Amino acid sequence: MPRAARDFSPIYPTEQVVLSFDFSPAIAAGETLVTSTVSIVLVAGVDATPASRLIGSPSIAGLIIMQMVGTCQSVATYDIIATVVTSAGETLTMNAHLTCLSIQ
Repeated sequence: MPRAARDFSPIYPTEQVVLSFDFSPAIAAGETLVTSTVSIVLVAGVDATPASRLIGSPSIAGLIIMQMVGTCQSVATYDIIATVVTSAGETLTMNAHLTCLSIQ
């Protein structure tokens, strides 16, 4: 699975942010994104319901996928995974980690 250029900046449990995945380096000229899905997996820490951190559905803006994420669990790290289908019929996947900081 290809990784995003880098991981997302850490956030606090009280935050809701829009994360974006830029698929433009992998897309041929004239090709578009047709569908997208975003999933989330807990890779460190404790969270009984990591999927509940995804707020709403992902949206497509050109060759970028955007997904709102929030209310993560303190000191947890998540793997956010974006998958798209292109107008050429390709299925591409990209991922990046998101760490949730502790409020002390």
